Amino acid sequence: MTIPREPTGRAVGVWGVAVAVYLIAFFHRTSLGVAALDAQDRFARARTRRLTRP
Repeated sequence: MTIPREPTGRAVGVWGVAVAVYLIAFFHRTSLGVAALDAQDRFARARTRRLTRP
């Protein structure tokens, strides 16, 4: 049985980059989802107003 070693600086760096990329992707998707709902609502109202005007 081997004793686990402390992680090297390179391993910690790779792990840190992976976590950063994951968090950026997560917040990018969620913020676009919220923005898309707002834009859809805004454009749907504008289209409705345009269609109801004589």
